[in-house]
Amino acid sequence: MAEALREVETTRDRQIWSPISVWSLSIGIVLTVLATNAGSYARFILHATRLDQNHLSMAAVVPLMVLVLFANRFLKLSRGELIVIFVMPLIGATMPTYFIGKMVANFTVPHYLSSPENQWTVYYETLLPTWTVVPGGEGLRWFFEGLPRGASIPWTIWLVPVFWWMTVIVAYYGCALCLMVILRKQWVENERIEYPLMEVPLAVLEEPKEKGFFRIPILNLPLFWIGFGLTFFWVLWNVINHFNPSFPQIPWRYPNVVFDRAFPPMRCGITRRGWN
Repeated sequence: MAEALREVETTRDRQIWSPISVWSLSIGIVLTVLATNAGSYARFILHATRLDQNHLSMAAVVPLMVLVLFANRFLKLSRGELIVIFVMPLIGATMPTYFIGKMVANFTVPHYLSSPENQWTVYYETLLPTWTVVPGGEGLRWFFEGLPRGASIPWTIWLVPVFWWMTVIVAYYGCALCLMVILRKQWVENERIEYPLMEVPLAVLEEPKEKGFFRIPILNLPLFWIGFGLTFFWVLWNVINHFNPSFPQIPWRYPNVVFDRAFPPMRCGITRRGWN
């Protein structure tokens, strides 16, 4: 009986102190919308940094740091609420650019890029089910070349293929959710596997034990600023070289490491561009 009462009290406490609150959900939804739009705008309009095409999306990490450093002084959000706010844009930002961009190409490119030279009409398009692709015509051409002034978006040609490709997204997320449920207990509770990229947001969400200038404890460590300063100096130095090629550059790509002709070379570089 006592154990049952303790379980009821524990459950009641969890319900009272649940991190899924009105504030956490509201802020999380706003940041998710901003993250998804910022990622698409930065990639397709500005052709700049891919904010959300990473294993740890900057479109989710940067707003979290701003929220903890400045806004949380007034909002007084708990650590659990901040985790909810961080996870929502982190998951949402993975879809719009890289995944959705490639998926949209699957059902728009076949008819748009069809030409007499590639003979897609003869050898390729006849094998495609009509409900999986957008039919050719002005509506499809407007999607790539821009909508004429005064014309309305031809939604009817998009409804069928978008609906069926959305089932792919639902199946993908459902499969990922099931795998997470199956593997979570073994990995998280039994083996306690650490995910190194999560050390960054965990450090941001760490409760300050001592008073410091910043509310994020790691920002009060001199070692952090030494590492940040070296990296930031490297970036700024190469920015000058970008606009003035005669200015010397700090190399970020290095010769491949080769052990033997029978083994593939190991590419070495500081940034992702080093793998190109």
